[in-house]
Amino acid sequence: MKTNTKKLTMTAMFTALVFIGTLIAFPIPKTTGFMNLGDCIIIICAVILGAPSAAFAGAVGATLADVTLGYFIYSPFTFIIKGLMGLIMGLLFVKTKKKKFLLIAIIGEIVMVGGYFLSETLFLPLIFEEAGFAVAVTGVPFNSIQGVVNIIVAVLCIKLLQKLKVKELREF
Repeated sequence: MKTNTKKLTMTAMFTALVFIGTLIAFPIPKTTGFMNLGDCIIIICAVILGAPSAAFAGAVGATLADVTLGYFIYSPFTFIIKGLMGLIMGLLFVKTKKKKFLLIAIIGEIVMVGGYFLSETLFLPLIFEEAGFAVAVTGVPFNSIQGVVNIIVAVLCIKLLQKLKVKELREF
C-alpha cells in the first residue's frame, strides 16, 4: 500500500474515532454542552499523523457528532474550533519534536475552551435571546474539566502505545 494511501486511511480512521469519542457523550446539567472523549483522539492524531490529518479528523469527526446529537447550532463553531485544535497541536508537535507533549495538549484544550466561550458569547446571542456571556461563563468550568480528562486519557493512551512499541506513522 502506498504511503499516501496509508496516511489517508489512518486519517479516515481517526476521523471515525473522533466521531465515536464525541458521540459517546454525557450532557452537562444547566449548560448547553456535553462531556465526551473526542479531544483525546484529536490529540493522539496530532502526535501520530501531524497537523493536516488532526485538523481534518477533529473538524469533521466532531462536527458530524454534533449534528448526530442534535447540536446543529454548534456545528459550524465545532468545525472551526476542533480543526484549529488539531492544526495547532499538530504543528507544535512537529516543531518541538514532541518534547513538550503535555504543554501542547494543554494549548489545544485552551483553544477548545476559548473557542466555545467566544462562540457562545459573540454568536449565540444572535440566535437565542438567553444566550451570551452568562451562558458562556457557565460552560468554561465544564469545558475545562473535559479538557483535563481528555489530556489525561490521551497521555495514558500515548504511554500505552509507546510500551507496545507501536511504530510511529508520522513519516507517511
